[in-house]
Amino acid sequence: MFHVTLFAGTEGEIAPSGFTALTVFGGAELRRPTLATQLLHLKGRRHKPLSRWQRWFGTEQNLVITLFGGTVLFAPTMAEEYAALSSALRGGAIAADEAATLVDQLAAFGHERAVCRTLTLFGACVVRHPSAGKERKALEAAVQVGAIEDKVRGGLEAFIGAPPEARLHALARLAGAAPA
Repeated sequence: MFHVTLFAGTEGEIAPSGFTALTVFGGAELRRPTLATQLLHLKGRRHKPLSRWQRWFGTEQNLVITLFGGTVLFAPTMAEEYAALSSALRGGAIAADEAATLVDQLAAFGHERAVCRTLTLFGACVVRHPSAGKERKALEAAVQVGAIEDKVRGGLEAFIGAPPEARLHALARLAGAAPA
């Protein structure tokens, strides 16, 4: 997928792989994929070797190029992450033991760096994590609509502002993809 912004502003969602965004003299706001989306993608490509072309040019990886502009990559909230992961596990899209293995692989590779590569010249490209206030509001809303149980909310709140790897393993454990 190719996302181009020239002399304008846009927003979009980053695919788990094969996504390229080019922003020139403009601004782009891109939402990063959830952990569940990344795990399902890893599961799907697990036994498929990369072609020579994919290895050489890195077309399997995402690339964000910003020239004379600004790009903001927005990370999902803990509530979004938990809801997506628990849904994938409950729905049988991925087994808990397989998810735990894939979470470990993703953490070893560097979960934050695995999302995309960036190239910025004469501009800015930043990753924005939700603020603690926004995280708490999202968790409260998720509890009110029944997407998250109140006891899970406490576990997720404990990891607001934690390093990415700690959040990654906490999400997996709370969703049931890793041993407690």
